[in-house]
Amino acid sequence: MNQLAKLIQGAKEKAESAEKKVSENKKKNEEQIVQLVAQHVYPLNKSQTKHVWIALSANHLFSPIVKISGVKNQSILFNENEWAAFVDQQGVLTHYFYSTDPIWQPIKVNSKVIEFITIHERKVIKIRDEGPSEVYLGWESVMELWNKLDVIKYRLKCLSSEEFGHFYGNLITGVAEIGGDLKNNIMSVLEPLMAINCNNAAIMLEVLVSLPGKVELDVEVAKVFK
Repeated sequence: MNQLAKLIQGAKEKAESAEKKVSENKKKNEEQIVQLVAQHVYPLNKSQTKHVWIALSANHLFSPIVKISGVKNQSILFNENEWAAFVDQQGVLTHYFYSTDPIWQPIKVNSKVIEFITIHERKVIKIRDEGPSEVYLGWESVMELWNKLDVIKYRLKCLSSEEFGHFYGNLITGVAEIGGDLKNNIMSVLEPLMAINCNNAAIMLEVLVSLPGKVELDVEVAKVFK
């Protein structure tokens, strides 16, 4: 009987461990799903398998971000400070592709690590963060990224100046105090704003259409803490 109890307990612990692992993996996958709005996307190579994105991240209070994406859903995200620090390495990264030095040590830039590797006899930089996110860029993609630095800078400045995160927070707090249909309430607030703050109003419409679950959840949270 004791042996049977031990076997049952062992099976139970094994099942709990497996369930915990599945839960952790699910949470990790959910964290990797980045919800972006107000996106501007530019290709970095002729085959258009790699892109640079400038957008607002709903996962980070609608703050401006730069995202570099590659094949097989590979991507890496930079906030404004991380992006500025990455761009500061432009000279080093460019020199790598022209250098004859066989070994280059990785560079840590804030939370990102830049590695210098060779794939099929071609020089490549690998950018990764402290999590599972990573992306690989060859010479063509890196040079095209540098060519787009001005437009990236401009887009980031525009998104930052709009302060959509504050706009969103104020709107959510306001409609949380109104009864009735949530979408109609938001639309009634947005319509007068179309003429005076059309950019934020348009972004809010995009959020309402693409992320309705987030809007509903944020309103419910606002009701609790009002």
